[in-house]
Amino acid sequence: MSDQPFNQHNHGGHTPYPDDHTFILAQSLMIRTAPEWTALATPPQTLPAGTLVHYVNHVTTGHYRYVKTTEGTYLPTADLTTNTVFGADSDPTVSQVPNQTPVVGHRYAMNGLFRVTRKTLAEHSAPDFNAPVSRTFKRGATLPYVAKYRTAHHGWLEISHAEGGNGYVPLSATLQE
Repeated sequence: MSDQPFNQHNHGGHTPYPDDHTFILAQSLMIRTAPEWTALATPPQTLPAGTLVHYVNHVTTGHYRYVKTTEGTYLPTADLTTNTVFGADSDPTVSQVPNQTPVVGHRYAMNGLFRVTRKTLAEHSAPDFNAPVSRTFKRGATLPYVAKYRTAHHGWLEISHAEGGNGYVPLSATLQE
């Protein structure tokens, strides 16, 4: 007789988990009829944060990862473009979000706000400390940005100007490649 409970099995030699895997929602999510972002159930159905969902497998399509529920519907579990996870999975063998290393010289389009915490912060005309400084911001200033950019040694925020064009402020130092 096995010392494992009857409703459990091993996943690739890892800790045993129930046969019907579970995903717990960290935020409200809408049920989908297919593994597509726009395939909302009719009428739309939202499951609240904290809901425990039993699923049969993972499906990755385009920019999202989904679970196929035991009822045959789908729930998004991760946004692969932003590395956002929408909850926790009971199956440790399935990576929710792939490990991604930022690419040097790549522009990551995203919107956000950055608050200056230093005494001053210089905005450059290009993501390079040797580029001309177009203006400076004092501590407490809030900067809306439109992208992040990575050079060999620094991360930069791209700031959009109302009159057109963009400026760049250093965000962080990165490790040398």
